[in-house]
Amino acid sequence: MANLRLFYLRSLPVQGNKLYSAPSEIVNLGRVKAPIIGDRKWVRIALIRTRLRSLRSSILGSFHAGTNSQFLTARSIHIPRRSYRCSPMFLIGCFLAWTHLLFASHETEIRELFNKKFSENSIEIQTVGVGLTNRNFHVDANGRNFFVRMGTSHFPELYISRELEKHFYTMVQDLNLAPNLLYCDPTHGILITPFIFNANNYGKIAGKWTGAPQEVIARCVQAMKRIHSFRGFPSKEAPYPFRVMDHYYRVGIKMQAEFPPNLTRAIALAKSLDISFGPKVLCHHDFYWGNLLFDGNKLWVIDWEYADWDDPLFDLAGFCTEQELDDEEKNIALQEYLPGYQAKDKIKLEKMCMLYALKTAMWCWIQMKLEPDLRSDIEPIATKHMATFWRLADKL
Repeated sequence: MANLRLFYLRSLPVQGNKLYSAPSEIVNLGRVKAPIIGDRKWVRIALIRTRLRSLRSSILGSFHAGTNSQFLTARSIHIPRRSYRCSPMFLIGCFLAWTHLLFASHETEIRELFNKKFSENSIEIQTVGVGLTNRNFHVDANGRNFFVRMGTSHFPELYISRELEKHFYTMVQDLNLAPNLLYCDPTHGILITPFIFNANNYGKIAGKWTGAPQEVIARCVQAMKRIHSFRGFPSKEAPYPFRVMDHYYRVGIKMQAEFPPNLTRAIALAKSLDISFGPKVLCHHDFYWGNLLFDGNKLWVIDWEYADWDDPLFDLAGFCTEQELDDEEKNIALQEYLPGYQAKDKIKLEKMCMLYALKTAMWCWIQMKLEPDLRSDIEPIATKHMATFWRLADKL
């Protein structure tokens, strides 16, 4: 074990997969004890095929490599392909080093941002969760509490537009559903809102409702209807689900994602469905329990990075699919959204659930290629959604 001083390097010249030694700025992050393997040019660390893979992805895999990159990146470090026999102390050392690097690099950015934008020099920072595409923090600035979202760089591949996110987030401020937008930097995926205390995820989590099912469904659907009050203009574009699936397919083929052999048949089946897409409204597109927070009095809707104009029933289908509603619960949701709905509306909702499940499975395969160390977390989601797609296809 060696006493390793970690640095956060900016504006590093990068060539291939090697990090060269002419940084324009180096910020000291302090000392941690960690094992060192390598030569004098750069530190080489062999990561063991354990849960450290997810850790490495969380720390480095989310950043984008390139010349004069703002962040130290996974591709900017030479990692040998051979493996090493190691003791538990090696794993512990890696854990301490990488977690310190993750938090310290974000901490430096957040401190600089709050000093510049909010004139706050003394702040306390705590992590509040690591999502599949974002890193989240709670910042206490002299009693003023903020939520800070640090987005990853994989915006285009995942069909995320940070500019659209900012636009739509600004639009919905008057609905009093989303926390107030205090700062947004679309280029780097940074978003700051007030921190919501005593708010818990809301919905059907791991098969268990956070409240009376009918009450929870009604509250969520009514919030969705308020979002859908924003109407879009007619367009000759392909419907949103097909645009996204086509995009994921092109990106996946280019990246050599591990699409299943029956994917092309599934896409062909999805596009053959007889669906009459209705007028476009503003849709959230990620309306699941993880993005729904209830503080006992009010429901908050967060994470608007996939918001876009779409048929409202596709958004409702996303809610039904992500919450894993059964047929009776779907009927409750549809009745809440369309009082006195007809049989054709239920059939359309089921078809939309098929599209949503297929689209989400394809998102998972792209994400697994972008973040291979998160495979153990993402692959079961892809499997679940593909199973949902074929189960619903058998019912039609």
